[in-house]
Parts: sequence; C-alpha cells; structure tokens
Amino acid sequence: MIHRLKTWPEFFQAILTGTKRFELRRDDRNVQIGDVLELEEFDARTQEYTQRFTAVMVTYVLRGEEAAQFGLQPGFAIYSLILPGQFYPGSMTKFEYKGSKS
Repeated sequence: MIHRLKTWPEFFQAILTGTKRFELRRDDRNVQIGDVLELEEFDARTQEYTQRFTAVMVTYVLRGEEAAQFGLQPGFAIYSLILPGQFYPGSMTKFEYKGSKS
C-alpha cells in the first residue's frame, strides 16, 4: 500500500541524506512492513509544499504493547525505512520505486 505524508524540511533532508532511517507518526494509517511512504516536503511556517518528494519503504513497524514497554505512547508507531537503491534487510535485492507524485 502507498501512503502519502507531509514531512517538515529538517526531517525530509535527514531522510534524503540517510541520517534519519525511521519515522515516528500517529498510528492512524495501518502502515505495514512493505508499504511505501511517499514523503512530500511541507514547510509548516509558510504552509506550502516545497515540491521536493521522495519515497521510502517500511521495513519494520514498532507499535502497540511491544512499543509501550519502551515508552512509546498509545496511538503512535515508529517505522524503520529504506530509500530507493538501498538493499532490503537481509537480502541482495534493492528497493526500486517506479511510482511518481501525481
């Protein structure tokens, strides 16, 4: 499944550079391992999209009781991510994304 999400510039840039490989979100979309997040950079100060876009694949989801033992509040989830061109965990296959922003 594909989920389109707004992402603030500082977090968007960190994902692009690979320094941020996770996403903390409200758990209101039923995101699962293998889902794609289409991230659109959104400037909260100007309330406008910057026109920058990327896609990432979810490789792990931490939520519910499992997450609560580590202090994550109910209703939130942490997603582990890979960018296009990166290898799936434990695999020699790369994540390739042919979708486009529409």
